[in-house]
Amino acid sequence: MNALKNISRIQIRQETLILLLNLYESKGKTFYYNELFKRDHEAFMARTLERDVVEVAKLFNLNLTDARIKLCAKKKISPSTKDEQLLINIKKIIYRIQTGYKKFELLANEAQELSKTLTYKHSNVNWTRKTVNEQEGLLATKKKYSAREDLEKLIELYYNILKEKKYETTTIITNFYVDFINMEIFDNFNDKVALFLLYALLFQMFPIFQYVSFFKHYNSLIEPIKFALDQANYNWASKFSQTDNLNEIIYQILMRSYEEIDSFAYEYEFEKDLNKTDSVENTILKFNRQFSKEDLRRAHPNISDATINLTLQRLREEKKIMALGTGRSAKWQVIIDNRNYRQLSIFGEEE
Repeated sequence: MNALKNISRIQIRQETLILLLNLYESKGKTFYYNELFKRDHEAFMARTLERDVVEVAKLFNLNLTDARIKLCAKKKISPSTKDEQLLINIKKIIYRIQTGYKKFELLANEAQELSKTLTYKHSNVNWTRKTVNEQEGLLATKKKYSAREDLEKLIELYYNILKEKKYETTTIITNFYVDFINMEIFDNFNDKVALFLLYALLFQMFPIFQYVSFFKHYNSLIEPIKFALDQANYNWASKFSQTDNLNEIIYQILMRSYEEIDSFAYEYEFEKDLNKTDSVENTILKFNRQFSKEDLRRAHPNISDATINLTLQRLREEKKIMALGTGRSAKWQVIIDNRNYRQLSIFGEEE
């Protein structure tokens, strides 16, 4: 518990304070986003789940092909290897956090259930058994106990610090994360359980992760995160854990996520009243290169694959595009002259 116990040592730099002010200003838009995206909420959730599963597979270096990872992210599959089973377990955890974040409560039982779900039909995971001296000197005796006791004390400390309202909540969450890793609560997958607890706590505080992938932005900063974790872990045992850098990186992940949602919220607000096939066609006819269905999915995360497929089929029949190849790796090419093709404009007039 060395990080949380010494949280008062953290100094907030001027740059960090500005970042925090921007972050909480963005957090205030949560109601707006929920109202804006409510019509296509399930589609957004499904796309975010897919992206998170793919990103976690990369993060954990699973021995699976890209095609197999994407298939698991999109559909239910029967696992044929241990890594496929692990990926299915990961998908279940992310889905449960995304759909149940409001009900999540940080408890030792929740951490244990998370560890069981993560390692289902893959590995065994147990509370670490620890030893402590009950007395000193010649009469010294040793007592064995379960790390569950340590976790319960850590959680109690976490909630007590929250109640004080003296420290920024994200900072408290980050320090809890560092403590969980270093206290070696579980004998296997401890760092992975810690990461999903971090994700659940941040998700509960910043529910925009219904719409944007947390793990995409986490992966984009993975090298700085590793360095910051090394810094935080280095002096943890001596109670001088340096978590400042890690705190700032978590703030950056959150700000990047809000910047992403801001960028497509503007387009979505304009697009939501258009016919969806017209919107997809508008995107297609602006391409001056080969494109794939994945390009269209990224451009229109709220539009179903069925609508995209129907639009592609219609434009091919109208001889505006042609298919290059077949299957998942198929590419498409615009075959009409689109050099003078203009974007849809609400102010433009027909000539």
